Amino acid sequence: LEEERKARVLDERTRGMGIEVKVLDAQVAEKSRIKQHNKDLDDLYNQQLNQLDEACCAIDKEIGLFRRARDRETNEFRATYQRKEQRREWDLQDPKSKSKEPPTRLGD
Repeated sequence: LEEERKARVLDERTRGMGIEVKVLDAQVAEKSRIKQHNKDLDDLYNQQLNQLDEACCAIDKEIGLFRRARDRETNEFRATYQRKEQRREWDLQDPKSKSKEPPTRLGD
């Protein structure tokens, strides 16, 4: 480590002229290429994310339509075939049962 530092300090070319411009330009070009590559990857991932999101939204919409249709059919069935009057216990729960009964004493 110390030898490397000493070689850099004692090297007249590096000390007098500094670092070569070609090397710096190459580093800048490499860094910009990497940055562009990362940006392209991010754009690709975002595009895929949007496509998957659209597909998921379409599936959710279809599931919602299916559920609404199923619930509508269930409610229609209940309204048609499962009315309160058709239940076994209706005679016990009928609020008008007293008025429907015949009078208790007819012979008096």
